[in-house]
This record gives sequence, C-alpha cells and structure tokens, in this order.
Amino acid sequence: MVPRLEPLQRTVTEHLQGVRDAANGSFQKTEIGRRMSERAEASMKAQKPLEPWEKDLINKIEGTTPPKK
Repeated sequence: MVPRLEPLQRTVTEHLQGVRDAANGSFQKTEIGRRMSERAEASMKAQKPLEPWEKDLINKIEGTTPPKK
C-alpha cells in the first residue's frame, strides 16, 4: 500500500511575495529607484481626467456598470 500524500499547504506565490517585497524595498533605496518613483508620481498628478468615452470603454471591458446620477 502506498502512503497517501498530504496536499501542499503553500503556493509558490506565497514564497515569492517576501522576496519581491525585499527586492522592491532595496530598489526604492537606490538613487534611480527614488528618481523613478518621483517621475511616476509626477506623471500620475499630471494626468487629465478620463473622457466619458474612455470611462464607458473601461466599464465595458471590466463588465461593470457606471453609477447612476
């Protein structure tokens, strides 16, 4: 009789999450990491609001309905 194996309790992504977070933290501490973060934040602030047709397209793709006014 072959012994029954227990199912795995963890997934690969759970093991990689800590490594990913540590790598991200190390990168953010570098000069280039800080510069890239600053540029990304400035880019997000400079974005103009979405046009109505863009909002409709996103809602259709995501399958959500826009809030009623």
